[in-house]
Amino acid sequence: MKDKSRQDDSTIDNDATTMQMIYLARLYQETEDVRYRDAFHLAVEYLLSGQYENGGWPQFWPEMRGYQIHITFNDDDIVNTLELFQEIVAEKPLYQGKLTDKALRRRLSASIDKGIEYILAIQIVVDGQPTVWCQQHDRETLEPAPARAFELSSYCS
Repeated sequence: MKDKSRQDDSTIDNDATTMQMIYLARLYQETEDVRYRDAFHLAVEYLLSGQYENGGWPQFWPEMRGYQIHITFNDDDIVNTLELFQEIVAEKPLYQGKLTDKALRRRLSASIDKGIEYILAIQIVVDGQPTVWCQQHDRETLEPAPARAFELSSYCS
């Protein structure tokens, strides 16, 4: 119960954060209520704040413990974040109008570039051929990293 009351371990796991942001964008586009836009912007800042300098994201932050410090591809965490950023930068219908501005889209574009550079840098190469990634990578060494007891360091598709 103590863990359930925590409010300092937000996540991008299992569509969390990005799904809520999509909902806020829809609400703003329907109502133009600035509370939804402002909440959306806070969520964008949250996502930007979690990106490591090397371009990856941890599964949880700002408070992390154990495996949560690792950069994770598990459950499409990074993919969902980058896809959302790409839709915002491209000004897809849901992200048009006064929801975002050029300065924010430039910041998101830079974040996308950094994220893609990271993804390419850690792709596992076998006999000179790029292959797969791991579920988690160490945030400093970028090597494969374990998570929970049943999630060993391993290559995955």
